[in-house]
Amino acid sequence: MAITIFESCKKRKRVPAIFNINNFATQTSSLGFRGPFRENIRLFLREYADTEDYKVQDNPIWCTLLLSESNGVVFPLYTLEESIKQSSHPFCNLCRCVGWSHHFVCKRRYHFIIPQHEKWIKPLNMDTLKRCDHILHGVVHCNGFGHLLSINGSKDGSNYLCEEQIMNLFDRLCTILHTQKISVHDVLVKRCMDLRSLHCVTYGCSWFGKWGYKFCHGSFGVTEHKYNRAIQILSSLELKRIIHDFGNTSRGRVIGKIIHLYMNASDTQLITISDLLQFMLSLASKPIIQRKTALALAALSPNVVCCSNAVPAPQPWLVSL
Repeated sequence: MAITIFESCKKRKRVPAIFNINNFATQTSSLGFRGPFRENIRLFLREYADTEDYKVQDNPIWCTLLLSESNGVVFPLYTLEESIKQSSHPFCNLCRCVGWSHHFVCKRRYHFIIPQHEKWIKPLNMDTLKRCDHILHGVVHCNGFGHLLSINGSKDGSNYLCEEQIMNLFDRLCTILHTQKISVHDVLVKRCMDLRSLHCVTYGCSWFGKWGYKFCHGSFGVTEHKYNRAIQILSSLELKRIIHDFGNTSRGRVIGKIIHLYMNASDTQLITISDLLQFMLSLASKPIIQRKTALALAALSPNVVCCSNAVPAPQPWLVSL
């Protein structure tokens, strides 16, 4: 159940401020944030957050209430200040994996958390920092280096908040607070499909690349040059060559029919696999009636030969990027 404005306020001793998510933490509202992160976070908590009347493992918590105008939902953004002296994990394994293990250990780190919507009116607990199902969970050390741990919104906002809305919010927070660098382990997978590679082949960068995230650290000898070169080779594969090379097998012929179907459905010429994937993903974002109509008309084209096995017309990929 979503939180209404009344429910958000009646449980608090004083009426809290509610900020619009679309203009919260923008450049116009951040004129006073001129120092490093360790100073800006203090100013942010003083100006834009209310102290909660409880603690988690003796760590103080602040809450900022945000309003989504698209659906009228008020949701909490919690900020938890974790003291390293009281932490069971004073050393950050994520910093070690990224290559920041040479940094000095900071005294404090700050967790930015938006829980799942059914927990918006419940207090945080000891398991909060261990969970990986938060709508948003980012942690920033007081030296300004941090990690984006989880993004679990929906693509279309059907679960109150969409992923791009959450990423825009986190990106603006990092900007006004003057963070140094933020890492993210991109492990998006849908039905065994590596969405990082799919998005890179389609658009030339990962989904997080929209907000400036770039290749930082690979594994098994994968360097940035090798990774970018592989993406370039894959995205430039010509569709005619793919149809020709795989035309001698039954699966290859089905692939060829799928490619021809989408080529006929497109108003522009599709040459490379990048062109094909861009069209498929754009078609997936349209209403279902429009998608079915476009594919049905394309299936009537003489260039699409029906299979003897009566293979059904493929549906557009519905990916949650």
